[in-house]
Amino acid sequence: MSKSNRWVKLADHLPWGRIEEEYNKRLRNSHNGASNKPARMVVGALIVKHVEKLSDEKTIQAIQEQMGASRIRNTPTRTATITAVR
Repeated sequence: MSKSNRWVKLADHLPWGRIEEEYNKRLRNSHNGASNKPARMVVGALIVKHVEKLSDEKTIQAIQEQMGASRIRNTPTRTATITAVR
């Protein structure tokens, strides 16, 4: 993806190590249930949601469509399932 892309620029300036550390510390599952979704996926989705002023459903749709478009273009994307949490 182009370094001029607004999402790439933003992602390159975020302290992902610190974000992941804090996210994992606060969401540690002590009951051996389902594991956490990756911090970057969750925080990234929240950033998209708020920057674009989208509902949860529209955020998921936008991210899934981008992943589909990347597949059509044959460009690599993270393969993650994104679902709404209610």
